[in-house]
Amino acid sequence: MNEMLEFLKFCYEDLDGENKKVCFLYGALFLEDSNIFVDYLVECWKAEGFLHSVDEFRDACDRGHNILDNLIKVSLLEKSAVKRHVRMNRVLCSMALKISSEVSDHNILARPCEGLKQSPKEEEWTSARQISLMDNDLCSLPAISNCTNLSTLLLQRNNNLMMIPESFFLSMQRLRVLDLHVTAITSLPPSLPCLTHLRALYLNSYKGLIELSSSLEALVHLEVLDIRHTGIIALPIQIGRLIQMRCLRMSLSNLDTTNPMSKVISSISSLEELMIDVDPNTSWSDQVMKTITEEVSALTRLTSLTFFFPKVECLAIFFSIGIYNSVKYHILDYFEYQLCKCLKYANDEGTHPMISEVLTKTEVFELIDHRNILNLSEFGTENLSELRACSVEGCKDIRCIIDGDVAPPHAFKCLERMVIKNASSLHSIWKGPMTVGSLGRMTSLTLFNCPELKKIFSNGLIKQLSELKHLSVEVCHKIEEIIIKIENHCLDPRTLPSLKKLVLHDLPNLRSIALNDLLIWPSLERLDIASCPSLLKPPFTSINAINLKSIDAEQSWWSTLVCQDDAIKERLRSFL
Repeated sequence: MNEMLEFLKFCYEDLDGENKKVCFLYGALFLEDSNIFVDYLVECWKAEGFLHSVDEFRDACDRGHNILDNLIKVSLLEKSAVKRHVRMNRVLCSMALKISSEVSDHNILARPCEGLKQSPKEEEWTSARQISLMDNDLCSLPAISNCTNLSTLLLQRNNNLMMIPESFFLSMQRLRVLDLHVTAITSLPPSLPCLTHLRALYLNSYKGLIELSSSLEALVHLEVLDIRHTGIIALPIQIGRLIQMRCLRMSLSNLDTTNPMSKVISSISSLEELMIDVDPNTSWSDQVMKTITEEVSALTRLTSLTFFFPKVECLAIFFSIGIYNSVKYHILDYFEYQLCKCLKYANDEGTHPMISEVLTKTEVFELIDHRNILNLSEFGTENLSELRACSVEGCKDIRCIIDGDVAPPHAFKCLERMVIKNASSLHSIWKGPMTVGSLGRMTSLTLFNCPELKKIFSNGLIKQLSELKHLSVEVCHKIEEIIIKIENHCLDPRTLPSLKKLVLHDLPNLRSIALNDLLIWPSLERLDIASCPSLLKPPFTSINAINLKSIDAEQSWWSTLVCQDDAIKERLRSFL
């Protein structure tokens, strides 16, 4: 353990730049081994001033992510199993707290998730530079008289915290990060305007908060404001006077449906990132949505937009304002990819020229509950050349995903991931002749509840998928073979050379995975089988699939297993 600590301390001291060191120490505010959302962490670093000499919000975030990658590389942070999250283990947390206690004017008070019902003593508050009391059971906060050194205060997820003393913020003029999300507080205290150096304010999921005070305009350095999923029914016009605001996240759910923003959004001219959560089930008039779209379209510095356009016509308004060619947009959900241009298109029918145009610049496309379209090629295969991920869900009329009769060479050349769910009429993924170089980067294919699907790898598709690592087929009751014999003659034994994981669930008619046992399966590590009663003979011998590490299957499947000889059976049973 001592050797480990010495090594980690060496890694810390060897960091090139004081900003990387303070970024590392900031991680001690979070519960050891907990998942820390990287975008939130980087925003806090930015608010604290750790990312020096960067004016643009997006550029600062990029620099923060570079520091994050560096800290991971030198073992001072760990990647989490949850995408876009990191962790700091117990040893690293302890080391960071110890180093902080030895650094002048950098004391950290970190007591997250300790079940605290009472706040720490006043002297602990007054000596701290950064305080984390998140995930506790605090019911009240003390009336602190001297917190002039405090720069970060994390109080999120104290569900019983109902009130902040009126004078609480009086001495916190240096506070830069304040997180109060998921608390029971119903109003902010009159001392809030004292936070003149505040950069990031998180009030999201603050259900009892129904009003933002006009005094918010005193927070002249505020850059990030998150008020999603609150009870707020109107935005004060004073928000438009926050000239340093770079990132605003909000919801429309509780806002007045007649005039929800009253030109507030368009007046925040410095905005670079805007997220507006909209409940699709909320009834909004066409005029209101047109007004909101025009508000958003007036923001000429946007680099990231998350917004629900209820009609394609609203999207057309957005792009007709004149900033389309000068600004790049990150549309809608991240879909597990960081900083991608994403489009979620739901509850419509047919094709529309505006959607096809947007798709030319889209990297992640989600098509949901769409009608009167037989395949994605109807949007124009050439318009889909930049896609990295594609999800098709609940589109009952789709019969195939790609029409090879109109597909150019190298179609979907950038596509890495495809997810198809609840496609009741889907017969195949690729229809018609296979074009050279198509789908060459695909690493993951998921098929779920496609009741008419019989062919997965038709017309030579399988030969294109040299990079496929994950294949999941579930609830596709007409599937009899994963690799159909009649469609895939003379396959190279090294077919699917990168496949690591194969998931087969609820396939009652599945009889075989491959046409014979000649495939090598050089990378396969895991086979997951459930409710496949007709699959009696997996395509493995005593010499192929040499990297296979586990077979997860029901006991009943093991008892019906058919093998050519005892050696193969024993090998497979070793995975029990």
